[in-house]
Amino acid sequence: GVCDSDCSLREAIGAANNGDTINIPIVTFTLTLGSEIKIFVSLKLVGAGAQSTIIQAATAPNLANARIFEINQTGVEMSGVTLRHGNDTSGFGGGAIVIHSYGGLNLIDAIVSNNNSLWGGAFRNSGTLMLVNTAVTENRSGAGGGGIINGGLLTLTNSTVSNNVAGGGNGGGIITESSDTVTLINSTLSGNLGYRGGAIWIRTAQVQLTNVTVANNSGTLAGGIFNESGTITLKNTIIANNSPGGDCSGSIASTGHNLDSDGTCSLGATGDISSQLPLLGPLQNNGGPTFTHALLEGSPAIDAADDANCPSADQRGIPRPQEAACDIGAFER
Repeated sequence: GVCDSDCSLREAIGAANNGDTINIPIVTFTLTLGSEIKIFVSLKLVGAGAQSTIIQAATAPNLANARIFEINQTGVEMSGVTLRHGNDTSGFGGGAIVIHSYGGLNLIDAIVSNNNSLWGGAFRNSGTLMLVNTAVTENRSGAGGGGIINGGLLTLTNSTVSNNVAGGGNGGGIITESSDTVTLINSTLSGNLGYRGGAIWIRTAQVQLTNVTVANNSGTLAGGIFNESGTITLKNTIIANNSPGGDCSGSIASTGHNLDSDGTCSLGATGDISSQLPLLGPLQNNGGPTFTHALLEGSPAIDAADDANCPSADQRGIPRPQEAACDIGAFER
């Protein structure tokens, strides 16, 4: 009731007030002005589903000269969308989205793919970023943070960060560069590539992983997790099959019931399993909104988690436990 008859997404966002909801139909929106859409109010963008509502900066990767969104306000929520083909050329970072220190974004049931930037192929977050049921996949950075570069509060729940590349740098999946908190629950990091930390490079943040699977990532110095000077605590987590630099490098704290495949994570708490293969299936659609690694029959991760500290359901939404006890990792067999 505010926009005219040819209302664009950019026009609708510009007309929105705090608390408004913009419903986006089944459509592919392509930005045409050569600049990102700036959001200055708390609003909801509700798409028709990630496979149906696509917001893109260009018709193909590497054609755009700008990212898709800039978030300048807290309380922004997007759901049911795919965000793709953003290309930040400013050098600041965030190929799809930049969130400033005074901004906050909840992204739900979404796909963020094929975006590019010098720092943070998909996201540069200095505020608050929460991902739920979201896939961050096939993004690329030139210097670091193939998927996400984080300098604020970051939470991933039931989400997958996969096949992102830090082309000339560190943290193929995620870089943390501040003393803020990073929390991953029921999530998967797989197939990411970076020099230090194929999956995660921790500079100074406090990182907590609970029922997470970190597998098949690649990095010369730690294919999985590289902790430079932060803190990372593992619970009910699998770190396995990361090469060539191994699963972990730096100080890793365990609160129990974790599994690594090569012994480099220095696991030794109650219920920890060190230097054993978890017997994982490929990253694929095993049900639920995001891809996961299934536990194959005979996996030592089955029924080996701490029931008192595992989420009530796995990454796919399957209730835990299915048998005698919860399983280690993001997948409940």
